[in-house]
Amino acid sequence: MYSEIYPQQVTKGQSITLYAHFVDGSTGGNKNQAANTLTAKVSQDGGTFNTSTNAVVKIDSGTTGHCSLVLTASEMNADVIIVNFTTSGTSTSNPTMIIYTTTSGGSTLTAEDVWTYSNRGLNALDNIILTQPDLLKEMGLTERVLSVSGFNYYGFTHPKDRWVIVREEIATGSVRYAAGKSTFVAAWADKANQGYQRIDEYK
Repeated sequence: MYSEIYPQQVTKGQSITLYAHFVDGSTGGNKNQAANTLTAKVSQDGGTFNTSTNAVVKIDSGTTGHCSLVLTASEMNADVIIVNFTTSGTSTSNPTMIIYTTTSGGSTLTAEDVWTYSNRGLNALDNIILTQPDLLKEMGLTERVLSVSGFNYYGFTHPKDRWVIVREEIATGSVRYAAGKSTFVAAWADKANQGYQRIDEYK
């Protein structure tokens, strides 16, 4: 069995279609599922796994090991949904999909989107101020890590050793910032403890 985190947040209570593939446990390649029965079970917020409402559909008759599953709005009515795909075949590594949802009223922008569209800059005294436009012409996205203890993190660096780490809370979509100069590597390693603030809290 192997797990994947769904690559984007989706609206809580909104039906979606998942795509997965079965892997050969010996070779690591796709496992032919044409002759096998595919099923899926769904858990909501750590609850009991129940058989999916809709059937798992084989893609290309299952010869490549790929399949799809439509999750209903009811199955998506949770903060965290886990979907376990199974097969009647053997020697197969079964896929598991983990999905984090957001409320319909929340922003669909990622932290990187917010950073791109906001006004921000660096003053001559090396203090971070978030008022000047087009900082990304000077700063580049250096590091990114998703779904760490409920947060997504984005690390931006400047050639003169200045840095900004953007933290996005997965459950609410709220975005906070931490900034400094030099020691970006150390700051990134301890990114969970950087004293994050809103843009308007920077002076």
